Amino acid sequence: MKELEFTRLSKHPSLYKSLISLIEEGFLYKAPYSFEEDFFPLIDESNWQNLHLLVRGEEILAHIGFQPRQLIHQNQKAEVVFIGGIVTKKDYQGQGLFKRLFQHSISFYNPALFMLWGNEESLYNKFNFYYGGVLYHNEKTRKSDYIESKLEPSLLPQVKDGYKRLSEDYWIVERTMEDWDLIQNQISAKLFSKGNDYYFEGKGKDLQGVIHESSFMNEVTDFGSWLPEPGDSPDLQPLGMIRLGDKNKLADFVSVATNGELEINEMNKQDIEVKFQDEFFTLDHEDFINGFFGPSVLQEFAHIYPKIFVSGLDSI
Repeated sequence: MKELEFTRLSKHPSLYKSLISLIEEGFLYKAPYSFEEDFFPLIDESNWQNLHLLVRGEEILAHIGFQPRQLIHQNQKAEVVFIGGIVTKKDYQGQGLFKRLFQHSISFYNPALFMLWGNEESLYNKFNFYYGGVLYHNEKTRKSDYIESKLEPSLLPQVKDGYKRLSEDYWIVERTMEDWDLIQNQISAKLFSKGNDYYFEGKGKDLQGVIHESSFMNEVTDFGSWLPEPGDSPDLQPLGMIRLGDKNKLADFVSVATNGELEINEMNKQDIEVKFQDEFFTLDHEDFINGFFGPSVLQEFAHIYPKIFVSGLDSI
């Protein structure tokens, strides 16, 4: 029997179709939906070096996808790594393969924060991921005076400008020209526009009927949406699951995000010591993530917590 091998899709491009089949089976994808379309930023060839595999010969036993990105707010940036497409082949589940692949692959990344989206809370807690961030689920219907549009080159500058404006109030995901090219080629999210404003609704099998990106965050009371601002009857949700990354990069991010009001003094695998208003406080990672990033923002941090927004176009 061949030995297990830790590798990446970039080293085994012939396994691409097998990987897509494994992910779609694990995520219960069926026609007409496509994981390739819904999660194009993760699975695009430009990111194959970050798609980590555990293989035996030509058989994929497990996969974890990573995508390094930048969060940007005004002129400030912070490194973040998104994680998605996590799957273990059914015949090999319960054998510890996910743990082995996860511990191996995450060691290659050193951002301020890691983020993933998943429902296996107890599993990801074991790897220091905890629910964090602020998102409001508003049960409304979208305005009818916005016209469904294609992201043609003539419309792209308007959408890019609208998205860039969000960075004045939020920490958003920076999009390069390559990222916008990918978005133009992505067909499962619907774009609606009117004048200088726009929004994206749905993402194939994911986020059906939900507005997950809008150029007018503070005026969403007439929409059914997942956005970082409350509507008339919001349901507060976490943005995703967050793991603290490199201590120095995290400290820089926290200092910039709070204009120096909050400082990270020490951090180990269990606890983090912060300085706030000349006093020191020690919190475990879960309490810090939940209390600083949300959704249960501590009263003391209510005026300084960073509003991180990750659109459905960027989440993986």
